[in-house]
Amino acid sequence: MVSFTTPRVAVLHQANDSPVVDEFLKPENVWGYKDSSADIAAALRARGVNVVTFASTVVDSSDDGWSFGDTYSEISRALDKGANLIWANATLHTKHAVAVLPAGVSFVGHDPLAYEFMENKLWVGTKLRQLGLKIPTAYHAREINGRLEYVSSCDMATTAIWPLGYPAVAKPVRGRGSWGVKVLHSAKETSDFLSQAVSIPSRRGISMARIAVGYMIEEYMPGIEITISVMPPSVKRPLTVTQDPRVHVSHSGYWCLPPLVRNCHIEGVLPYSRDVPAVFNTGTIVEVDAGVRKCMERCVHTAEFFKFRSLVRFDCRQDICGDFRVLDLNMKPNLAGPGRVGRDKAGGLVFLGATAIGWDFGDLVLSLLETAHR
Repeated sequence: MVSFTTPRVAVLHQANDSPVVDEFLKPENVWGYKDSSADIAAALRARGVNVVTFASTVVDSSDDGWSFGDTYSEISRALDKGANLIWANATLHTKHAVAVLPAGVSFVGHDPLAYEFMENKLWVGTKLRQLGLKIPTAYHAREINGRLEYVSSCDMATTAIWPLGYPAVAKPVRGRGSWGVKVLHSAKETSDFLSQAVSIPSRRGISMARIAVGYMIEEYMPGIEITISVMPPSVKRPLTVTQDPRVHVSHSGYWCLPPLVRNCHIEGVLPYSRDVPAVFNTGTIVEVDAGVRKCMERCVHTAEFFKFRSLVRFDCRQDICGDFRVLDLNMKPNLAGPGRVGRDKAGGLVFLGATAIGWDFGDLVLSLLETAHR
């Protein structure tokens, strides 16, 4: 945590596509998270924080002008306008402009190198398994000489036949939300799905076969799905949650917001939040049973192990035996929230978890401001 005399905050949205990493392509948010960037900036300003905006005049009803693109030139513009703290509401990587911020400029967000590694679901799965977390068994699907084959994420063993039976789940190795995620029910459906050419969300207008994007296939989890947001130690916990059984705190101070339960899946997959806002398919868990508590503890201790500097969110689902397994570790959870005109139902999962401990969106973003580091 960094102390400031007068923080002057500039929020970044994503202006460029992420680079291809390890031959895996990331489907992009073509809107660049400008909506949630505007939400963050407006909420901070409403709480009295000095917010530097791209435009000299901004209006609550528009996403435009509140934030800066995450490019060298626009970050320089933010600094020229007096910003001394950069909040990166964007996908990060080792080539990102925030990796070389000038001395004395502070930053809200993850370390770009850690972010890049954690975007690879196959790599993350291997690490989580080593930590003792239960995760779905997964294989990297690839095409060799026109033939589909599967490479185990556990021991790199290769097979031409899907070994786990159906249903199974296909998802991009470097995914974003529910884009490109599908429950499959046969070998033919798997082959047809992976070979189908699709338009990849991108500012470059990319179209290619799904398998060329970089796909993995994992066993399907049929049970209840929950999501758990984990805060770093620099975020102060309100005194009201000290004895809350829905909050777990590690020895070093990492802690989680109350878990949320996800509902209304469509063909086994949750719809994209722009199509169905999270407020309509998410509920708060009132009583935490032993299974949920164990899952909370594992998620918090995972964040502690990696020493994450900012917020992370874990998506978990029950297997056929009722045990929760980690489906995804999200380094850039949706930070949309209400406060501006037309944004009453825009709150993302982190905001919904925060409301369970009595926070409003302003409380949440002020708390995350405390994660600033240099």
